[in-house]
Amino acid sequence: FGKNFSSTGMRTPTAAPTESPSASPTEAPTTASPSESPTESPSAAHPGTTDQDMLDLAIWLKTNGYRADQVQAFLPGPMATATAMWHTGLNPLKKISRDGEQMLVPKSPVQRRLHKALLRYHDANNWPAIREALKRMGRADLIGNGKAHLVPAWQPAGTAGLSAKGESVTVRSPRRPRPGLLLTQHTGLPPPPRASKPKARGPR
Repeated sequence: FGKNFSSTGMRTPTAAPTESPSASPTEAPTTASPSESPTESPSAAHPGTTDQDMLDLAIWLKTNGYRADQVQAFLPGPMATATAMWHTGLNPLKKISRDGEQMLVPKSPVQRRLHKALLRYHDANNWPAIREALKRMGRADLIGNGKAHLVPAWQPAGTAGLSAKGESVTVRSPRRPRPGLLLTQHTGLPPPPRASKPKARGPR
């Protein structure tokens, strides 16, 4: 998926179809059941992929009955072709020149979270972000309560900031720990205090 994406850039499996993705999740026959889903995690936010690429893949996943338990967001690592794509914005598998075509690299946290959310379309906590993206991309037709839709128009209680009664939950800022409390990274360990700079001494 993605005209600039190369499956050889990162040694992770891709679920990209050989045919063009369907315009809706029910236009192509289902070829696999959720029990036949691959055990390896798909990769999101890979250099060269766009929001449309992730949407096409999400539609293909739902059409074929795949539900990924985990999605890996790409991180640059040493000795990888995809890392060169990440840092340069160029595809090293093609001829590189001064005026070469730049590759889109999803680096912003918002876009990376969206790419992961699209591949986990079945997670209700991701539905608000997916709905917003679909409206922005002009694909609001994929929002609805039918089988032909990617995500429903309603939000179940207890997900995405809603209480069990379906009311919005206000997230409070964490309180400062009380003196004498044993702190760990799980109980609100604050950052270490900055060391004060020593004062410069004058001439004696």
